[in-house]
Amino acid sequence: MVAVPGEVDQQQYYTDYPLILTGALLSTAPLFILFIFAGRQLVAGIMAGAVKG
Repeated sequence: MVAVPGEVDQQQYYTDYPLILTGALLSTAPLFILFIFAGRQLVAGIMAGAVKG
């Protein structure tokens, strides 16, 4: 079989979506947990810094 330019072999590459999504979840979960526990302090600091005068 001769490869034609532009023809893509579908079995050559495999994207493991569950693995990618698991990595994304594990990398963002600590930020969500931190925001849940420190959300009030974060918002209070933003509001305190926004006061004019």
